[in-house]
Amino acid sequence: MMLDTVTNAFGGVMFIALLLAVVSRQAGAGPRPADKANTIELSELDVEQLRQKVLSLERRLEESQMLERALREEDAESAARSRIALAKYAGIISERRTVGKEVAELSRAVQVLRETISKTKESARQLTKELESSREDIDGLMKEIDGLQKTHRAQLRLPQLRDTTRTPFWVILKGDRLYPCFRIDRSSRTWKEPHGSVSMSVKGVGWEYEAKPGAGQVIESGIEEAGYFQEIITILDPARHTVHFAVYPDSFGTFGVVRDHLVKRGFRYNWDPIKQDHPVTLTLTWSAQDQ
Repeated sequence: MMLDTVTNAFGGVMFIALLLAVVSRQAGAGPRPADKANTIELSELDVEQLRQKVLSLERRLEESQMLERALREEDAESAARSRIALAKYAGIISERRTVGKEVAELSRAVQVLRETISKTKESARQLTKELESSREDIDGLMKEIDGLQKTHRAQLRLPQLRDTTRTPFWVILKGDRLYPCFRIDRSSRTWKEPHGSVSMSVKGVGWEYEAKPGAGQVIESGIEEAGYFQEIITILDPARHTVHFAVYPDSFGTFGVVRDHLVKRGFRYNWDPIKQDHPVTLTLTWSAQDQ
Protein backbone atom coordinates (compact mmCIF):
# COMPACT_ATOMS: atom_id res chain seq x y z
CA MET A 1 0.00 0.00 0.00
CA MET A 2 2.82 2.37 0.82
CA LEU A 3 4.53 1.62 -2.47
CA ASP A 4 1.34 2.55 -4.31
CA THR A 5 1.13 5.83 -2.46
CA VAL A 6 4.74 6.74 -3.23
CA THR A 7 4.28 5.82 -6.90
CA ASN A 8 1.16 7.94 -7.18
CA ALA A 9 2.89 10.89 -5.56
CA PHE A 10 5.88 10.61 -7.87
CA GLY A 11 3.57 10.40 -10.89
CA GLY A 12 1.78 13.54 -9.78
CA VAL A 13 5.05 15.44 -9.43
CA MET A 14 6.12 14.37 -12.91
CA PHE A 15 2.78 15.42 -14.35
CA ILE A 16 3.00 18.84 -12.77
CA ALA A 17 6.57 19.28 -13.98
CA LEU A 18 5.56 18.44 -17.54
CA LEU A 19 2.60 20.75 -17.32
CA LEU A 20 4.83 23.66 -16.19
CA ALA A 21 7.20 22.99 -19.05
CA VAL A 22 4.35 23.12 -21.59
CA VAL A 23 2.99 26.33 -20.14
CA SER A 24 6.39 28.02 -20.15
CA ARG A 25 6.91 27.04 -23.78
CA GLN A 26 3.57 28.48 -24.81
CA ALA A 27 4.37 31.75 -23.09
CA GLY A 28 7.71 32.10 -24.92
CA ALA A 29 6.15 31.49 -28.40
CA GLY A 30 4.49 34.92 -28.33
CA PRO A 31 0.71 35.11 -28.31
CA ARG A 32 -1.28 37.72 -30.13
CA PRO A 33 -1.07 41.25 -28.57
CA ALA A 34 -4.75 41.45 -27.86
CA ASP A 35 -4.66 38.26 -25.68
CA LYS A 36 -1.25 38.85 -24.04
CA ALA A 37 -2.44 40.23 -20.71
CA ASN A 38 -5.05 37.49 -20.28
CA THR A 39 -2.59 34.79 -21.28
CA ILE A 40 0.07 35.90 -18.73
CA GLU A 41 -2.51 36.29 -15.99
CA LEU A 42 -3.88 32.80 -16.60
CA SER A 43 -0.44 31.36 -16.78
CA GLU A 44 0.59 32.78 -13.42
CA LEU A 45 -2.61 31.51 -11.83
CA ASP A 46 -2.04 28.12 -13.26
CA VAL A 47 1.55 28.14 -12.13
CA GLU A 48 0.55 29.13 -8.61
CA GLN A 49 -2.01 26.40 -8.43
CA LEU A 50 0.47 23.92 -9.76
CA ARG A 51 3.05 25.05 -7.22
CA GLN A 52 0.52 24.57 -4.46
CA LYS A 53 -0.24 21.11 -5.76
CA VAL A 54 3.48 20.34 -5.94
CA LEU A 55 3.95 21.47 -2.34
CA SER A 56 0.98 19.38 -1.31
CA LEU A 57 2.34 16.40 -3.14
CA GLU A 58 5.77 16.93 -1.60
CA ARG A 59 4.23 17.00 1.86
CA ARG A 60 2.28 13.85 1.08
CA LEU A 61 5.46 12.28 -0.27
CA GLU A 62 7.32 13.21 2.90
CA GLU A 63 4.49 11.85 5.01
CA SER A 64 4.53 8.70 2.94
CA GLN A 65 8.27 8.31 3.45
CA MET A 66 7.88 8.84 7.18
CA LEU A 67 5.07 6.31 7.24
CA GLU A 68 7.21 3.88 5.26
CA ARG A 69 10.10 4.27 7.73
CA ALA A 70 7.71 3.73 10.64
CA LEU A 71 6.26 0.67 9.00
CA ARG A 72 9.73 -0.68 8.28
CA GLU A 73 10.72 -0.14 11.91
CA GLU A 74 7.48 -1.77 13.05
CA ASP A 75 8.09 -4.67 10.68
CA ALA A 76 11.61 -5.07 12.04
CA GLU A 77 10.29 -5.09 15.62
CA SER A 78 7.56 -7.56 14.62
CA ALA A 79 10.14 -9.76 12.90
CA ALA A 80 12.34 -9.64 16.02
CA ARG A 81 9.36 -10.50 18.22
CA SER A 82 8.46 -13.26 15.80
CA ARG A 83 11.97 -14.66 15.94
CA ILE A 84 11.91 -14.55 19.74
CA ALA A 85 8.49 -16.18 19.74
CA LEU A 86 9.71 -18.85 17.32
CA ALA A 87 12.76 -19.49 19.47
CA LYS A 88 10.54 -19.82 22.55
CA TYR A 89 8.18 -22.09 20.67
CA ALA A 90 11.10 -24.22 19.50
CA GLY A 91 12.31 -24.42 23.13
CA ILE A 92 8.82 -25.38 24.26
CA ILE A 93 8.63 -28.07 21.57
CA SER A 94 12.03 -29.42 22.62
CA GLU A 95 11.01 -29.32 26.27
CA ARG A 96 7.76 -31.10 25.44
CA ARG A 97 9.69 -33.81 23.64
CA THR A 98 11.99 -34.21 26.64
CA VAL A 99 9.02 -34.28 29.00
CA GLY A 100 7.32 -36.77 26.69
CA LYS A 101 10.33 -39.10 26.91
CA GLU A 102 10.42 -38.73 30.69
CA VAL A 103 6.67 -39.41 30.90
CA ALA A 104 7.11 -42.53 28.72
CA GLU A 105 9.96 -43.75 30.94
CA LEU A 106 7.90 -42.96 34.04
CA SER A 107 4.94 -44.86 32.57
CA ARG A 108 7.16 -47.88 31.96
CA ALA A 109 8.52 -47.64 35.51
CA VAL A 110 4.96 -47.39 36.87
CA GLN A 111 3.96 -50.46 34.86
CA VAL A 112 6.93 -52.40 36.23
CA LEU A 113 6.05 -51.20 39.73
CA ARG A 114 2.44 -52.31 39.26
CA GLU A 115 3.57 -55.76 38.12
CA THR A 116 5.92 -55.97 41.10
CA ILE A 117 3.14 -54.91 43.48
CA SER A 118 0.81 -57.46 41.90
CA LYS A 119 3.38 -60.22 42.39
CA THR A 120 4.02 -59.01 45.94
CA LYS A 121 0.29 -59.07 46.70
CA GLU A 122 0.04 -62.59 45.34
CA SER A 123 3.02 -63.64 47.45
CA ALA A 124 1.43 -61.92 50.45
CA ARG A 125 -1.86 -63.77 49.87
CA GLN A 126 0.00 -67.06 49.60
CA LEU A 127 1.99 -66.24 52.73
CA THR A 128 -1.25 -65.32 54.54
CA LYS A 129 -2.74 -68.70 53.63
CA GLU A 130 0.39 -70.43 54.86
CA LEU A 131 0.30 -68.39 58.08
CA GLU A 132 -3.36 -69.27 58.62
CA SER A 133 -2.53 -72.92 58.07
CA SER A 134 0.42 -72.57 60.44
CA ARG A 135 -1.84 -70.90 63.03
CA GLU A 136 -4.24 -73.82 62.80
CA ASP A 137 -1.34 -76.24 63.24
CA ILE A 138 -0.01 -74.17 66.13
CA ASP A 139 -3.47 -74.05 67.75
CA GLY A 140 -3.70 -77.83 67.44
CA LEU A 141 -0.23 -78.24 68.93
CA MET A 142 -1.05 -75.83 71.75
CA LYS A 143 -4.17 -77.84 72.57
CA GLU A 144 -2.12 -81.02 72.59
CA ILE A 145 0.54 -79.38 74.76
CA ASP A 146 -2.13 -78.04 77.10
CA GLY A 147 -3.62 -81.50 77.40
CA LEU A 148 -0.22 -83.02 78.05
CA GLN A 149 0.56 -80.35 80.62
CA LYS A 150 -2.72 -81.00 82.40
CA THR A 151 -2.01 -84.74 82.32
CA HIS A 152 1.52 -84.18 83.52
CA ARG A 153 0.34 -81.89 86.34
CA ALA A 154 -2.24 -84.44 87.32
CA GLN A 155 0.39 -87.15 87.32
CA LEU A 156 2.89 -85.05 89.22
CA ARG A 157 0.52 -83.35 91.64
CA LEU A 158 1.53 -83.47 95.28
CA PRO A 159 -0.19 -86.39 96.94
CA GLN A 160 -2.75 -85.77 99.66
CA LEU A 161 -1.31 -88.38 101.94
CA ARG A 162 -3.04 -89.88 104.97
CA ASP A 163 -2.12 -92.64 107.30
CA THR A 164 -3.75 -95.95 106.55
CA THR A 165 -4.14 -99.36 108.18
CA ARG A 166 -4.29 -101.05 104.79
CA THR A 167 -1.42 -103.33 103.85
CA PRO A 168 0.69 -101.84 101.01
CA PHE A 169 1.55 -103.89 97.94
CA TRP A 170 4.58 -102.54 96.08
CA VAL A 171 4.72 -102.31 92.29
CA ILE A 172 7.65 -101.03 90.20
CA LEU A 173 6.85 -99.02 87.03
CA LYS A 174 9.79 -98.69 84.68
CA GLY A 175 9.50 -97.71 81.02
CA ASP A 176 6.29 -99.18 79.69
CA ARG A 177 6.28 -102.19 82.02
CA LEU A 178 4.84 -103.17 85.41
CA TYR A 179 6.87 -105.26 87.90
CA PRO A 180 5.15 -106.61 91.09
CA CYS A 181 7.67 -106.76 93.97
CA PHE A 182 6.01 -109.80 95.58
CA ARG A 183 4.32 -113.04 94.70
CA ILE A 184 0.74 -113.00 96.00
CA ASP A 185 -0.75 -116.06 97.68
CA ARG A 186 -4.28 -116.38 96.34
CA SER A 187 -5.75 -118.25 99.30
CA SER A 188 -4.44 -115.98 102.05
CA ARG A 189 -4.06 -112.86 99.94
CA THR A 190 -0.64 -112.32 101.49
CA TRP A 191 2.90 -112.16 100.14
CA LYS A 192 6.40 -112.81 101.37
CA GLU A 193 8.47 -114.05 98.45
CA PRO A 194 9.83 -111.64 95.81
CA HIS A 195 8.18 -111.79 92.43
CA GLY A 196 9.96 -113.44 89.55
CA SER A 197 10.09 -110.18 87.53
CA VAL A 198 12.38 -108.50 90.12
CA SER A 199 15.63 -109.26 91.94
CA MET A 200 15.87 -108.66 95.71
CA SER A 201 18.88 -108.09 97.95
CA VAL A 202 19.24 -107.22 101.64
CA LYS A 203 20.51 -103.71 102.31
CA GLY A 204 21.13 -102.88 105.98
CA VAL A 205 17.74 -102.79 107.71
CA GLY A 206 15.88 -103.01 104.41
CA TRP A 207 15.67 -104.60 101.02
CA GLU A 208 16.50 -103.42 97.56
CA TYR A 209 14.38 -104.42 94.58
CA GLU A 210 15.39 -104.03 90.95
CA ALA A 211 13.33 -104.75 87.85
CA LYS A 212 14.66 -107.47 85.58
CA PRO A 213 14.97 -106.13 82.01
CA GLY A 214 12.09 -107.35 79.84
CA ALA A 215 10.48 -109.39 82.65
CA GLY A 216 7.57 -107.11 83.53
CA GLN A 217 4.12 -106.82 81.93
CA VAL A 218 3.77 -104.33 79.07
CA ILE A 219 1.13 -101.72 79.84
CA GLU A 220 -1.26 -101.67 76.91
CA SER A 221 -4.95 -101.91 76.13
CA GLY A 222 -6.59 -104.81 78.02
CA ILE A 223 -4.00 -105.03 80.81
CA GLU A 224 -6.80 -105.56 83.33
CA GLU A 225 -7.82 -108.81 81.62
CA ALA A 226 -4.58 -110.80 81.97
CA GLY A 227 -1.05 -110.80 83.37
CA TYR A 228 0.38 -109.44 86.59
CA PHE A 229 -1.97 -106.50 86.77
CA GLN A 230 -5.02 -108.76 86.44
CA GLU A 231 -3.73 -110.75 89.45
CA ILE A 232 -3.31 -107.58 91.48
CA ILE A 233 -6.83 -106.22 90.92
CA THR A 234 -8.52 -109.63 91.37
CA ILE A 235 -6.61 -111.01 94.38
CA LEU A 236 -6.10 -107.87 96.43
CA ASP A 237 -9.00 -106.42 98.42
CA PRO A 238 -9.55 -102.63 98.15
CA ALA A 239 -10.79 -102.60 101.75
CA ARG A 240 -7.67 -104.30 103.11
CA HIS A 241 -4.90 -103.43 100.66
CA THR A 242 -3.39 -100.34 99.04
CA VAL A 243 -1.05 -100.27 96.03
CA HIS A 244 2.23 -98.38 96.36
CA PHE A 245 4.08 -97.51 93.12
CA ALA A 246 7.78 -96.96 92.67
CA VAL A 247 7.84 -94.75 89.55
CA TYR A 248 10.92 -94.20 87.39
CA PRO A 249 11.27 -90.98 85.32
CA ASP A 250 10.47 -92.77 82.04
CA SER A 251 7.19 -94.28 83.28
CA PHE A 252 4.90 -91.40 84.32
CA GLY A 253 2.56 -92.15 81.41
CA THR A 254 2.41 -95.78 82.46
CA PHE A 255 1.71 -94.73 86.03
CA GLY A 256 -1.29 -92.65 84.95
CA VAL A 257 -2.86 -95.56 83.06
CA VAL A 258 -2.41 -98.07 85.89
CA ARG A 259 -3.51 -95.62 88.56
CA ASP A 260 -6.77 -94.83 86.71
CA HIS A 261 -7.62 -98.54 86.47
CA LEU A 262 -7.06 -98.96 90.21
CA VAL A 263 -9.10 -95.89 91.17
CA LYS A 264 -12.04 -97.15 89.07
CA ARG A 265 -12.02 -100.36 91.12
CA GLY A 266 -11.95 -98.58 94.48
CA PHE A 267 -8.27 -99.00 95.34
CA ARG A 268 -6.30 -96.37 97.17
CA TYR A 269 -2.70 -95.81 96.12
CA ASN A 270 0.51 -94.00 96.83
CA TRP A 271 3.68 -93.46 94.82
CA ASP A 272 7.31 -92.50 95.18
CA PRO A 273 9.57 -91.14 92.40
CA ILE A 274 12.72 -93.24 91.88
CA LYS A 275 15.91 -91.94 90.28
CA GLN A 276 16.88 -93.61 87.05
CA ASP A 277 19.15 -96.65 87.52
CA HIS A 278 18.57 -96.64 91.30
CA PRO A 279 16.99 -99.64 93.09
CA VAL A 280 13.75 -99.46 95.07
CA THR A 281 14.53 -99.57 98.79
CA LEU A 282 12.03 -100.81 101.39
CA THR A 283 12.84 -100.48 105.12
CA LEU A 284 11.33 -101.70 108.36
CA THR A 285 10.74 -98.07 109.42
CA TRP A 286 8.48 -97.40 106.46
CA SER A 287 5.00 -96.09 107.49
CA ALA A 288 1.90 -96.92 105.44
CA GLN A 289 0.15 -93.98 103.75
CA ASP A 290 -2.15 -93.67 100.77
CA GLN A 291 -4.30 -91.16 98.88
